[in-house]
Amino acid sequence: MSDSLSGQVHKELEDRFILKALPKDVDGIKPVVIRQGVLREVKKDNNVIAYARIRAYEEPGKAIKYSLGVKHFPLSQESETNISREMFDAFYPNHLDKTQEKKRYILDKGWVIDKKKDGEITAEREKKSGQEKSKLPEGWIEKSAQIWLSAFKDELSKIGFIGVYDPKKGIPKPSIHSIKGSADLPIIVKRDYADEMGGAISSGGSPMSTGG
Repeated sequence: MSDSLSGQVHKELEDRFILKALPKDVDGIKPVVIRQGVLREVKKDNNVIAYARIRAYEEPGKAIKYSLGVKHFPLSQESETNISREMFDAFYPNHLDKTQEKKRYILDKGWVIDKKKDGEITAEREKKSGQEKSKLPEGWIEKSAQIWLSAFKDELSKIGFIGVYDPKKGIPKPSIHSIKGSADLPIIVKRDYADEMGGAISSGGSPMSTGG
């Protein structure tokens, strides 16, 4: 999700990747510390299509920004505005779903890397059009689909793991979502579970996350 707090609707087009480790590019960069949680999700046919969340955004040496944001996946739209610390504290962490804390490293050329408290690392790049495809910079190692599947085997089984998608057999149905574990071996799961993974999702370059 954009860090703009203007309250205006922002068109979001992003690519996201799961990384094996933090790249050396983040060395010397002081991260932004983010704490957030989901207030409410909107589902259609058991798929998450929109959500509202609150966030605390702490840049090094600056006052913490507290915000309320909403995001709509089918429209690729989002909006965010300021709230008070008191309002944030009234909800976080006990009255929110999917609470998380992460460190965000902001790099050149539009790349943002998040490292969650549980160790998951994602790389994200906002793009100008849906046709544009992001390529990971040299030295960044993408977590393979096989490793990802092993790490989340139990969780996948609970929500109906579908299988490994073969690009030669056509495009997945709208009710499912491909997790980009590697360029030629994406994994297919239900779309609502993809949302729950909090950012480490890509489907041919389409944005899908509750963790932005």
